[in-house]
Amino acid sequence: MLHLEGRALQEIADILHQTRQTIGEYVCRYPNGGLSKLKLYHSPGKPLLHTPQKKKQLAEALKNQIADDLGFEVKGT
Repeated sequence: MLHLEGRALQEIADILHQTRQTIGEYVCRYPNGGLSKLKLYHSPGKPLLHTPQKKKQLAEALKNQIADDLGFEVKGT
C-alpha cells in the first residue's frame, strides 16, 4: 500500500524497519503472484558465521568460565 501511495522504497524501509533492498524485492514480487510471492525462502543478508550447534557450544563455554578467565577486568572485587 505504501508503494502504491507513491512513497519511496527507502521511506517504506524506514517505516517497516527493513532494508531498502528487502522492500525492493517485495515490490518486484507482488505483481507476479500477490501475497504468496512475498515469502522469502532465504535470507538475502550475509551468511551466518556460526552454526546453531557452534553457538550452543559457545554459550555453554561462556557459562562455565568466569570473566577473569576470559580476559575481562572484574571491577569491585
